[in-house]
Amino acid sequence: GGRITEARVECDTGSTTITREFDLRFGMYSSWWRMPPPQQGFFLSNSLGGDAEIHFMYGRPSDDVLIGDWDGDGQDTVMIRRG
Repeated sequence: GGRITEARVECDTGSTTITREFDLRFGMYSSWWRMPPPQQGFFLSNSLGGDAEIHFMYGRPSDDVLIGDWDGDGQDTVMIRRG
């Protein structure tokens, strides 16, 4: 974490870079904050390269989630490797 000194905001109509400390607070009392870590889990989308429309967790954050045809029936299933 630390003090944010610059932020780039992007949207469908364009983008801008914010550098004024007051604007960087985004309505908070201070400009001291940090970005949350990226989400983990499954991200599903109906289009290639698009944003995830559905996000869900499976198992625990420390688990390895594997997908494959484990029993040879021609259908992929989800498995967790823990430990």
